[in-house]
Amino acid sequence: MSRWVMELPHAVICEHAQLVLTSALYLLNANYFFNAITQRVGAYKEAEKLMKRVEIALRQQGEDAQSSNSTEIRLLKQRLRLLRVWSRALEPLMSGDNEEFHLIYQQMQNLERDDEVAWQMIPLYITFMFHYLCQQEGALLIPQLQDTWQRVSQAEDHFAMIEVRRWLTLASLCTGRLHLVHQECLASLALLEQIEGYAILAGDHYMGLAHVLYQWNQLEEARNILQRVIHDATYWEHIYHLAWGYRSLMQVELAEGDLLAAQQALQEAERLAQQTKSVFHQSWIMGFRVQWWLAMGYLAEANEWAAHVTLRQDIWEPHRANEVLALVHISLAQQHYSQAVEMLERWQTHLDRPGNNLITISFLSLYMVALQQAGKRGQARATAARLFALTEPEGYLRLYLDIGQPMKQTLQSLLTTSQDNTERLPALSRTYILRLLSAFEQEEQLRRVRADVAPGDKHVVSPPFPQHCSGSTSVAPAWFKPLTLQEQRVLRLLAEGASNQQIATQLVIQLVTVKKHVTNLLSKLGAVNRTQALVRAREYDLL
Repeated sequence: MSRWVMELPHAVICEHAQLVLTSALYLLNANYFFNAITQRVGAYKEAEKLMKRVEIALRQQGEDAQSSNSTEIRLLKQRLRLLRVWSRALEPLMSGDNEEFHLIYQQMQNLERDDEVAWQMIPLYITFMFHYLCQQEGALLIPQLQDTWQRVSQAEDHFAMIEVRRWLTLASLCTGRLHLVHQECLASLALLEQIEGYAILAGDHYMGLAHVLYQWNQLEEARNILQRVIHDATYWEHIYHLAWGYRSLMQVELAEGDLLAAQQALQEAERLAQQTKSVFHQSWIMGFRVQWWLAMGYLAEANEWAAHVTLRQDIWEPHRANEVLALVHISLAQQHYSQAVEMLERWQTHLDRPGNNLITISFLSLYMVALQQAGKRGQARATAARLFALTEPEGYLRLYLDIGQPMKQTLQSLLTTSQDNTERLPALSRTYILRLLSAFEQEEQLRRVRADVAPGDKHVVSPPFPQHCSGSTSVAPAWFKPLTLQEQRVLRLLAEGASNQQIATQLVIQLVTVKKHVTNLLSKLGAVNRTQALVRAREYDLL
């Protein structure tokens, strides 16, 4: 559409300048987070050309006093200012330059409000991202977003309706209220189905559902949703959904005990986080890397990372909350409980905030364990009462399971220790504690079963690669490098006799990407051609 508009003669541009700017608006919106960086830069350049044509038309109209329309010119200048600010907002947002983005946020507040709903979305989006991403307090936006939803619903602007529902989903995640998230996601998906929205627009809502299902310990259902997110994001080259999808998939695989699959998902997420150049993604991914290290027992690597982390108390960076929590996890793994308590109390004002109950709940769960293990049972019980009040009504399970044995021991202690009436501590939900301990027992039984099954089970990981090893096959040599998830998919299609073009079509990737994967497969398998690669893949039980 933008290319068609660029072909219009100058006289038509002058007469329909609003159409030109609206084209630039939708061009920027469609590419703001939805495409690869190279495509986004191209979209910015195209939008810049459209804006310059309007600026030329405005200068010409300004020189001709008789033909100038002051109201029209004022509106066009206002929208040009909106687009200019909008186009330069992404860089400080992704780099974590909160000070610069705060200035942009203030600029947006000072601009006049446009009458058209589509143009109101720019300042609303800046406001949302400032509070949700920069300040990490998205829960505070829900009342404003609900009011906005009523307004855009009446206007029946599909673009605005989709955006506001997406913001409501993300903001509801910050509340930590799983039932609310579930409700928002289903409502948003119903809206998309009603207006026949593109599949990629459902990404945030599916990831919200996956988060809920994960916390309810419905791992298979969460995995199925995440695989759909990854498939759609791959097709649309939406690297943010891809990074988030693989990051969440890593958690699911880790919970299932499939450490190799978790590692592969983590590697994909790390690669994509590097592409986005987003400090937010990189900080979040680091927290998940620590989870994987601890699951593998790689304390040395975790300690090495922890030794080089620098966090300033005078200037708090909200997106680094996950790094603080990761440091606490390391302290718990080392049984340095007093150190964990000291660290949590030092950062408590930043981790325990009403605008992000998701972080607050994570903080309280670790704080409860650290206090109990450090012998501060009265404080631990008080913390547990507050934590249970937030998590029991919502049905949280994995929040507790993911902390592992220290959490199980803490829950057992809370169950067996009689309440000291002199401290007037609140009673704890015995029913909830028993439910959590039962979930621990079920998970341990399941993992014992997986450890005893035949080595061909998908959850058994026998380093070095491969997984799926059986007694009748060869063991991969020590130099063997694990295959990525995508390389495994390409390998299976090769085994089915698919051509490069057929693989590209089925996996929804470019032909050159398929060739790269095939080259990597040959290298990793030490093969000179496809036939030899398939023979070795069967020897190592990769198929």
